[in-house]
Amino acid sequence: MEDFKLKLRDESLLKRTFKLSPEGVLLRFFRNKNWKPATLSETTGGYLRVGYPTRQQITVHRLVWFLHYGSFPKGEIDHIDNDRKNNQITNLREVSKSQNQANRLPNKNSLSKYKGVYLGARGKWIASLTYKKVRYYLGQFNCETAAALAYNEKAKQLKDF
Repeated sequence: MEDFKLKLRDESLLKRTFKLSPEGVLLRFFRNKNWKPATLSETTGGYLRVGYPTRQQITVHRLVWFLHYGSFPKGEIDHIDNDRKNNQITNLREVSKSQNQANRLPNKNSLSKYKGVYLGARGKWIASLTYKKVRYYLGQFNCETAAALAYNEKAKQLKDF
């Protein structure tokens, strides 16, 4: 989560500079009194961001949230479908850090295609998950799929994981 604190005058500037079209497109106001689609750039993490007149930048999902609800969230913003470029308000939700981590995709460098499953040093698949700062070791399995099923079962038991 970016550490983003705006002064009231900056929030007012954001409201005057940006708006959402009925289709959910982020529009920016220009001096010639026209609203045009905002020019976006991409962060190294894959999020979209936009600059505003004070030469600062803000991530688009936080700006969309602000424009829709009128304030910034107290927690983090989660992209429900895990697509960092899909900033439609229907795809955004406010979550705790723990909930946001639980919605992550599997690590792209992992040998396993399943979240919470990794190949141990002895050649067995290990399943584990962390929930509310407690790590749950779910066991070693001969099969990657069995480890993934154990992970899914534990996640269901924890309900809001």
